[in-house]
Amino acid sequence: MKEFEYISNQRSLAKALDTIGSQKVIGLDLEFDNNSFTYGMNLCLIQVGLENKESFLIDPIELGDFGGVFEILADPEVRKIIHSASEDVNVIQSLGGRVIHISDTEKLARLAGMERTGLGDLLMFFFGVRLEKELQRSNWNLRPLSKELLDYSAQDVRWLIELEDELIKIIDEKGIGSWIDPVMRTLEN
Repeated sequence: MKEFEYISNQRSLAKALDTIGSQKVIGLDLEFDNNSFTYGMNLCLIQVGLENKESFLIDPIELGDFGGVFEILADPEVRKIIHSASEDVNVIQSLGGRVIHISDTEKLARLAGMERTGLGDLLMFFFGVRLEKELQRSNWNLRPLSKELLDYSAQDVRWLIELEDELIKIIDEKGIGSWIDPVMRTLEN
């Protein structure tokens, strides 16, 4: 299994979208620049993680046209697991897209009563995985993206599906599983 596939042309995007669109659940994250290195909001990378821990790193800067991604994000049959979803959802909406059927692992961690709800903290707690979160502040507009940034961005979505499972187990043990759906539906609006 490849740990990630970098998508920068239309042919590889079409193949990736076939695979992603056939999933029932995906992990999702975005890297974007909001007036840090360039003027305005710029979507720099779309990361998608699958249950088998493979990741697709979709480069909207290189692609130009990546509209097929928005079709999957709006598909109610595909659950999108995002950590701290509100900014990512706002970025997609600002570009004319919509994200439907969201599961936010940060909100799940709060429901589960976790002391620390950052993605790095949760991955360390549940899986012993350390994320290099300082790379998050890199200039994602620059091309080519370094191997270090690609590895980091793949790692950012690799564990989201399994993390959701762990958090839901805790929430179910607390007997508050019925709270999940109403909390997640607010994110779509």
